[in-house]
Amino acid sequence: MKAHKFTVLVIDHENYGVDEFITLIEQNRYMNAQVVDSLSTDIGEWNDDHPLNDRNTMLQEMVRLEWK
Repeated sequence: MKAHKFTVLVIDHENYGVDEFITLIEQNRYMNAQVVDSLSTDIGEWNDDHPLNDRNTMLQEMVRLEWK
């Protein structure tokens, strides 16, 4: 299975602030965003115990993976 990591530029025309845009992205509501870069990696087989499936281990696993 693959995972994709994106760099996203968000223009904050309405002065929502960083926290609000994080909420917008995570809740999949409409936003003015542009993907400016993407990287992918193989993450092996997916299961409920995968480190990317746990907020406590997700960031550490993202750093450990080799993104291309």
